[in-house]
Amino acid sequence: MKKSPPTAAATAADKLRQEVGVWAGAELGVAPELVDIGPLDARARIVDCTAPFTFEFPFPTRDTVKARCKSPEWQIFLRITVERPRSAVVAARALSSGHSLLDSDLAMGTARRDVTDAYSERQVLVGKILNRAISSGEPFRQRDIDEVKTVYRLVRAVQK
Repeated sequence: MKKSPPTAAATAADKLRQEVGVWAGAELGVAPELVDIGPLDARARIVDCTAPFTFEFPFPTRDTVKARCKSPEWQIFLRITVERPRSAVVAARALSSGHSLLDSDLAMGTARRDVTDAYSERQVLVGKILNRAISSGEPFRQRDIDEVKTVYRLVRAVQK
């Protein structure tokens, strides 16, 4: 199936979204790819801006960007969210399932915001057993770890 070429409106909207990501990322101190721009209002007509866009955060929450074009004159408000990675314990190298974790297997790195069960302290993982293989740089999650259990077996019972 042959794709039709993008319309001028789609191209203008893509350009707007890209520039909002770059501007908001610079303002917030994050990489542009961490800025998620919400869907554009379907009723909005985005036409190609021949002048440079101007951007601002119109509200103190900084979750909305006001984009303004001077030629032709129009403006739009866009909702944004920023994915701020969290500090987490990650694998220093690729590790196999069943591996007993050593301090040298662990490093500090980052985890996506949606990874809510990542470990943040190295020492709690030392001596734990992996129940699945972990790639280098991947955060350790609670579901990846088996507790070490000591099992005692009664060899002989003594009666008095």
